[in-house]
Amino acid sequence: MAASAKNLNISQPHLRPIIIIVLAVFCCELLNMYLISLLPPFSIWGEMLFDATLLVILITPAIYLFLYRPLILHIDDRERAEKALRESEMRFRTLFQTGPDSITLSRLEDGKIINVNSGFTELTGYAPEEVLGRLTPDINIWNDEKDRIEMVAKLRQEGQLVNFEANFNRKDGSIATGLISAKVIEIYNEPHLLAVTRNITERKEIQKKIQTSHQFLKIANRHTCMNSLLKEFINEIKKLTDCSAVGMRILDGDGSIPYHAAEGFSPRFYEAENPHTLESVQCLCLDVILSPTKRNQRLLTDGGSFRTGSTSRFIADLSAEEKSRICDVCNRYGYESVALIPILSGDKALGLIHVADPRPELFTHETVELLEGASMQLATAIERVRAEEALQASHEKLEQQVADRTAKLRSANELLNLEIEERINNEKKLREQQDKLRALSSELLLTEERERRRIATELHDRIGQTLAVTKIKLGELREALPPDTAADVLTDIRQFIEQTIQDTRSLTFELSPPVLYELGLEAALAWLVSQIQKKHGLRIELKDDGRPKPLHKGCRVIAFQAARELLFNIVKHAQTKSATIAIRRDDDAVRIDVEDDGIGFNASEFESFDAGSMGYGLFSVRERLHPLGGRMEIHSQPGHGTRVTMVVPMTCGTEDTGD
Repeated sequence: MAASAKNLNISQPHLRPIIIIVLAVFCCELLNMYLISLLPPFSIWGEMLFDATLLVILITPAIYLFLYRPLILHIDDRERAEKALRESEMRFRTLFQTGPDSITLSRLEDGKIINVNSGFTELTGYAPEEVLGRLTPDINIWNDEKDRIEMVAKLRQEGQLVNFEANFNRKDGSIATGLISAKVIEIYNEPHLLAVTRNITERKEIQKKIQTSHQFLKIANRHTCMNSLLKEFINEIKKLTDCSAVGMRILDGDGSIPYHAAEGFSPRFYEAENPHTLESVQCLCLDVILSPTKRNQRLLTDGGSFRTGSTSRFIADLSAEEKSRICDVCNRYGYESVALIPILSGDKALGLIHVADPRPELFTHETVELLEGASMQLATAIERVRAEEALQASHEKLEQQVADRTAKLRSANELLNLEIEERINNEKKLREQQDKLRALSSELLLTEERERRRIATELHDRIGQTLAVTKIKLGELREALPPDTAADVLTDIRQFIEQTIQDTRSLTFELSPPVLYELGLEAALAWLVSQIQKKHGLRIELKDDGRPKPLHKGCRVIAFQAARELLFNIVKHAQTKSATIAIRRDDDAVRIDVEDDGIGFNASEFESFDAGSMGYGLFSVRERLHPLGGRMEIHSQPGHGTRVTMVVPMTCGTEDTGD
């Protein structure tokens, strides 16, 4: 039976009613069989007993349903609750003991520690047996008691808190930072504090390194002057380390390592430490600066720095040989905590950071790591500042060279401006002189023409008339003399006089043709063409547009002389037998084109012709026209003839010549 019940697992709620009913029926049947065996057969009491047994069998389930079942259900619920509680306690205990964070259960009233887990030991260094049953203030694990008081006050007020940051004193004397989340719970009607503390010491150190690095980076990027850069680095290092003295040794080009900037060291300390060079043998500074070459690796950290919390103990622990190579200036001046941080750019040593303080054990390993990070920023800044200083020096030198060159150029420019101004003035004077010469030349030409006309008039009116009268008188004399006396001689004389009269008339026309003044330019050009054809055999075609050309006398004379000069140029130089001269009116000017089909010349070389060539004649023509406001154009190529165009205004800029 027991085995059957065990196999049926009667603890299961859905099997209990069936088992109870079966057991009740079974017991009733056994009792009924026993009682019937005691009664006579077919007794009325037997029937009544059977009926009672049947009634019991029928009533038992009802009794179970209405009376026993609620009790059974209550018991089942309690068993389930107890089981859940045991499982919850098991899970809580597992989490409490194995959680990575520190979990503490303490009494809220006085801080008595009830239980701690292994995370508490990792956070504080205390084993559970060292703290259980003790009060929190007695253990002194809070770095600042005010933090504990503030946390308890918040818990009493709010019942819980999240991410409350506090520092804790570890058993080894170091400081750990935790982030606390806590809640007040009731245990046996007494408030207790359940606190979970996450160790964020490493994270805070990383944050501090990042913040420190960022701060030093801002300082490094802010300065372009070496002195101000080193000074602000020193101030920031003093705030970071809380030390009394900081110095910056910077390696010079001659191998010296003086303090370029420092604060807190005494003058006598400077006198003892400042003269060191790379040739010195009794200074730990050299071991740090030469750390890339591992001069004395045993005394240095992995980052190449030197750190000691007690210079007295450090020197005492050195061997005799090491003591001979180490000066004890820092110790002699009372500095117990000393750190030397190399300033390196790659493997190149730039100097070192020297921090010192009379208090022992001031500089931790973490502090040295922060200073090593700062030295990297400083090395970059020193390289940049040196490059900028070199660039600035080069820039200033270049600026000076540019200023000197600019001054020279300015002086040369001033001289050039003076020369240009002088040249402009000279050109202006030359043009004025040329204008005066042109005006004078024009006036001379007109004066010459007046003188020519006067001489021609004198030849015509006086000498010509005198010769004519002489010819007449000789004719009368020959008629009066008898024949064969002197008639032949008089005839010869009369013929000579006739020839002289003809020569005088020709000379008169050559000096100043009267037709120019009496009939105009067109008639004068026609006479000139006929004379040249007769004397030189040059066939000249004269073209006239037939329009009136009322040129003033001065313009008329100069135009005639220019045309005559061009025709004589053709005779002398063109090597041709034909030419054309065309005259036409062009608005308020007269245009004269003189053209030949001769050998031609290079018109671009016209300005370079000397006075002995045909360029002189063309030059004289242009100079004659210029004062009048006229112009001359030359079109010629070797082998293609020449065309010269003259434009003469109707009204000249000079006075007209008299008759």
